[in-house]
Amino acid sequence: MGSVPNMLRARGPGPGALLLRAALGLGRRGRSWQRPQGQDTGVQVHNSLTGRKEPLIVARSDAVSWYSCGPTVYDHAHLGHACSYVRFDIIRRILTRVFGCNVVMAMSITDVDDKIIKRANEMNVTPASLASLFEEEFKQDMAALKVLPPTVYLRVTENIPQIIAFIEGIIAHGHAYSTATGSVYFDLHARGDKYGKLVNTVPSATAEPGDSDKRHSSDFALWKAAKPQEVFWASPWGDGRPGWHIECSTMARALTASAVGSCSLPASPVDPRAAE
Repeated sequence: MGSVPNMLRARGPGPGALLLRAALGLGRRGRSWQRPQGQDTGVQVHNSLTGRKEPLIVARSDAVSWYSCGPTVYDHAHLGHACSYVRFDIIRRILTRVFGCNVVMAMSITDVDDKIIKRANEMNVTPASLASLFEEEFKQDMAALKVLPPTVYLRVTENIPQIIAFIEGIIAHGHAYSTATGSVYFDLHARGDKYGKLVNTVPSATAEPGDSDKRHSSDFALWKAAKPQEVFWASPWGDGRPGWHIECSTMARALTASAVGSCSLPASPVDPRAAE
């Protein structure tokens, strides 16, 4: 055969690809990872901590728990939702049909949130009715895309006691603090360089309404003190509701500490094992 044309020869990654890999933490080395006890599924997955492909180990191959971060139901589903959940559905089907894993999937539904409250006020309806409307519409859209439904849906409003208990545990470990106004914030400085290590996240300032009582600009709300005319629940810190960051962490831990996790959101929630 003749020589391979230059355009077909294998080339090293360009500067753009290298920057992307660095931003995603790909190819990172030197961070230790202890292989857990359990069943090797035969699947190799990228480990964002070590930067290498590692075996996917589960506690039981006959019941692989998968926690999937679901939508915040304040509006119609969009293309981003479709891309995320179709991809997750493909992976789920491969695990099930090719590797013989019995996947038990739980999906969260954020049914109380700043955006839900704001949209409900604009439409002159209750946050609960608005969330219910768009939750059902989301389910119909996923069914139209042939995405398999999860085994169970976990709504934030149905897990408030668990969320409060989880926040109490984080405070007890010195990684969060309550304020005079009745809010609770995650203390990023208390975590040092451990926060975000799984996704190579560098803490940055987080915009929180009325955040003047935070210790540091990068701290984020785990519990938000109630405002007038807002839905709220009683807590040790006063009436309020969960912050967005704590929901997935709590419900994933409630499902199982060894669950396979998927989250399509750009910001990293509190890691349950790192925070406790």
